[in-house]
Amino acid sequence: MNGFNKIDDLNIGKKSVVVRVDLNVPVMNAKISDTTRIERIAPTIWEITKYGGKAVLLSHFGRPDGKVTPSLSLEFIAHDLARICNREVIFVDTDWVDVTAAKKSIADAPEGSVILMQNTRFHPGETSNDKG
Repeated sequence: MNGFNKIDDLNIGKKSVVVRVDLNVPVMNAKISDTTRIERIAPTIWEITKYGGKAVLLSHFGRPDGKVTPSLSLEFIAHDLARICNREVIFVDTDWVDVTAAKKSIADAPEGSVILMQNTRFHPGETSNDKG
């Protein structure tokens, strides 16, 4: 035994599971040029959603320096994420300062949802070692 729990060992059904992923993907001409990072997270998403859990994905992209920068939004990744995971993806746009609406979006999402949150680096504390 390696000391790590597997998703199958957990009671995920109907819970929201926050997963920190690396979607800092290479982009050329406003398109993802290599989807390897998305492909690597797909099995985890499948495991969470097959039990009715909500996969809430957190990632950064680029270096917006704690400011909302539309060109560094993760929204454009949702399409490729949905295609590769064969799941609808709900994109939740948040500035990470007031997350009230984001929490409601997660709560209102149906069981088995894939929820992609906005770029975590839009929050100033993401790169400043903020204690949270």
